[in-house]
Amino acid sequence: MKFRIIIVLFVAACLGVNSAAIGQTLSREDSLRRVLNSQDSLRTVSQQNSDRLRDSRDYSNATKAQAKDAKRYSNDASAISKQAKKDAKAARQREKAARKEEKLAKQREKAIKREARAAKKSERAEKKAEKARKKAEKQSRRTERKLN
Repeated sequence: MKFRIIIVLFVAACLGVNSAAIGQTLSREDSLRRVLNSQDSLRTVSQQNSDRLRDSRDYSNATKAQAKDAKRYSNDASAISKQAKKDAKAARQREKAARKEEKLAKQREKAIKREARAAKKSERAEKKAEKARKKAEKQSRRTERKLN
């Protein structure tokens, strides 16, 4: 940017030297116009440079803001990730507890069935014993009658 200003001044100086060397006679108005034109061009270049500088600052500030946003979002993402891990762990623990409860329920069911089978077996044994007792009584009555 400084180089452009220096180049413009150098070119203006060369033009002024060349015109003096050639021997052109410039009127005061022409030289004043040239000076004003060169000043205008310098102002334009200076304005463009300051615009570029302002734009680069704005861009820098915007990128800083984007970086802050990105960091905040990454922090949010890591927090979400941590929460998801905690939730997954809790879900695994709930599943484990549910499996354990299911296993205990199956064991209780088996015990109940075992007790029911044992009760049926004892019932059948009682009926059999009753039947055998009745049969024995009947037999004893028969033998008694025969003896009498």
